[in-house]
Amino acid sequence: MTVWPDHEWLTEPDATWLAAPHDRLEDVQADLFLTSQVSSPMVSRDALWLRYDRVLEGEAGVPQSFMLTNENVILAEFTVYLLDDRGRLISSHALGMNQSGLEQARAVERYQDRMLVPGPGEYHLVLRLFSSTPLAPALLVSPDSERERLNQNRLATDWVMLALSLAMFGFNAVLLYARSDATYRWFMVFHVFIVFYFSALTGYGHLFLPLSVVQFLSTHIMTMNFLLIFLIFSFSIPFLGKGAADGHLFRLPLVRTLQGVNLLCAMLSLVVPDFYLFIPLVLLQLVTFGPVLFICTLQIRRGYGPAAFLLGSVAVQIIGGAIGTATYAGQLPVSWFTLNAFFASTVIELLLMSFAVMSRMRFLETRQKQLLLQDPETGLPSRAYFSKVLSPNWTRLSAHMSEPVVVLIEIDGIRSMIRLLGPTVAHRLWMQATQRWNQFLLSQLGVMPLAGYEVSAGGSQQQQAAMVLWSRSSFMTVFDAADLTDLDATMAPMRVLVLEEDEHRFEVESRMAAYAVTDPSESLDELLRKLNVALITAERENHYIHYYTDQQNDFFIRQNELNRSLPQAIQRDQMRCHVQPIVDLGSGVAVGGELLLRWQHPTLGNVPPGEFIPLAEQTHGISSLTREVLRVAADWLLEHPDQRVSLSVNLSVLDLVTRVDGQDLAMRVAATDVDATRLKVEVTESVLMENPDACMAMLDQLRQLGCQISIDDFGTGYSSLAYLSRILPDEIKIDRAFISKLETSDLDRDIVAAIVRLARSMGAIVVAEGVELEATLSVCVELGCDRVQGYLIARPMPLPDFSDWLSVHSQSSGVMNST
Repeated sequence: MTVWPDHEWLTEPDATWLAAPHDRLEDVQADLFLTSQVSSPMVSRDALWLRYDRVLEGEAGVPQSFMLTNENVILAEFTVYLLDDRGRLISSHALGMNQSGLEQARAVERYQDRMLVPGPGEYHLVLRLFSSTPLAPALLVSPDSERERLNQNRLATDWVMLALSLAMFGFNAVLLYARSDATYRWFMVFHVFIVFYFSALTGYGHLFLPLSVVQFLSTHIMTMNFLLIFLIFSFSIPFLGKGAADGHLFRLPLVRTLQGVNLLCAMLSLVVPDFYLFIPLVLLQLVTFGPVLFICTLQIRRGYGPAAFLLGSVAVQIIGGAIGTATYAGQLPVSWFTLNAFFASTVIELLLMSFAVMSRMRFLETRQKQLLLQDPETGLPSRAYFSKVLSPNWTRLSAHMSEPVVVLIEIDGIRSMIRLLGPTVAHRLWMQATQRWNQFLLSQLGVMPLAGYEVSAGGSQQQQAAMVLWSRSSFMTVFDAADLTDLDATMAPMRVLVLEEDEHRFEVESRMAAYAVTDPSESLDELLRKLNVALITAERENHYIHYYTDQQNDFFIRQNELNRSLPQAIQRDQMRCHVQPIVDLGSGVAVGGELLLRWQHPTLGNVPPGEFIPLAEQTHGISSLTREVLRVAADWLLEHPDQRVSLSVNLSVLDLVTRVDGQDLAMRVAATDVDATRLKVEVTESVLMENPDACMAMLDQLRQLGCQISIDDFGTGYSSLAYLSRILPDEIKIDRAFISKLETSDLDRDIVAAIVRLARSMGAIVVAEGVELEATLSVCVELGCDRVQGYLIARPMPLPDFSDWLSVHSQSSGVMNST
């Protein structure tokens, strides 16, 4: 026999198993407990009997008192019998959670009882335990004098367990409030469940739950085990959502099947003894945690850092659960560590899960930020990356380069691809072009990889980005000129890209602007502004690569000033209408005049029409200018009804196809109440070719009002004789480029003669523009021109002076003499 120590754990490995078919010790012969032994049963549906033989030392005749504490509180029935050396019953003690007397005892002493041993001698402690879950005893036998101290320690332990659970619950409740999605909601449900689970498993439920609730939870601990697996799995699914999206093991049917099996087993355990569900529990743990661990490992390799915390938490839970289960099942010696290993591992698990949740939140915020900083289709950095990351750090980044050169690249032909191939195919070709450019730039020496940016290239592979998408057709990159021999030669292979997609073959050209950074403090925004200036200059001058110069900047500063001032120029009375007379060669009489707009800028002075008219067309401000010219022309014509001359107004394509304030051009002319036969509208061949159908329709309406139609600058644009025959203009004005060379160029004489013959066949009047010399006038007469216009007749003059000029030159002789 073993000597009785001061403190002893009576556990299954040290016990002698007894064969006892009855439920109470009184119904069994004492010699059965002393002699009838059996091997240790693995699992039993019946009550289990164990015997411990002990020798108590001490003073003869002096009884000793001991405290019995059942640390395995989920045992439904647990009775301790004290027998003497002959097997006679001395006392019995009920310590199970479903046995009587618990209601009267203090909560901390519900699983305790005082045992009085008569004196020194040989004794037998017989334990009878029964539970539908295979459990082993964990009985602490200690001196009765230690009762209060041990109870205080136990109560402190219970409060620590509860405080830890509630503190972590509160922390994660804040997380849930900050970001509510499926992951955090399942985590909170899991957390609440853990509080109740361990309130039953370790016994601290008495601090906040009625005894009946604790008894119910303890009786159905297997149900809670299945729910525990269900919740961990349900939490892992959205947490490892990238794996689910990729379709690895977390496919929807598998998820629902595993969750359904767990819930089914949980419901069955309410009515089926745990004896039958122990093996399904083990199997479900393997089937459930296996995929979770596999996906965790897979996601860690893919760079999903939060999965490492989840992997650690599940691993800790498995280790702690294995120790706790083995202890409760009697496979490990009982100690404070082994008894609380399950709870301790769960606290660590919750802590790791909390870190996992925070890490996932940070990961999602980082990924969301990166998604905001990248083009969603190519994965390349976008303008948001430029403004929020690259631009604020530009000074620091450029300082690491010896000779930084910023390059802006534009791909031509994107709109043409969309028109010809449709948006879908054009988009794929554009994607192909940007990827090829990025790969090309990354392969070149001196290209600066964009700091802190990686582009997903499928799977776990990553590639850096070397360019920022500035617009749909342009992007920016940075070179270090110290590592670059010749930028032109380096970029030459990419000047023309041959793109192929679905049997479509398309060639696109690229145009570049470069700027060598000389001032490190110069902002990247300013650099990009200058590069756009150089890029527009390159397009205007048809250069493949164009380097920025200050002269280009001066030009665009002037353009910006004009663009800013143009909308207010009319209101501020800065626009003036001049008129250049047109003379009939046959009679020598002035038959009209062409209205020419002049802009007297307060700071820039006289701005030529060739500078501000194209700008007005680009900014859609031309309609306002045309309306002003029409108003001035109408006022003059109404004021001079006796003058039998017409005024010509130049029109752009926007004047012909757009409405302003709900009125189109014909409606505005009709509203002036002017005699439309005295109003002539001039259009160029290029205007007619831009939107021919709409332009033709408006010209027809103007002709119906009585307006004359004149083709201006004929011979210099891309014309179509089919459209010309459809218009049947009243007048054709031959461009000065032909007229000025009539004396010296036989070819130009032939061209003018051909135009005159063409006009005659259509019944149109021919006007020669830009006549400045007497000799030129003579040739015009010789070739059959009807009218002339130019400095030889009169220079453009303010409209009020035109009336005086007409009065002075009212006779044909006067007009011709003035020439």
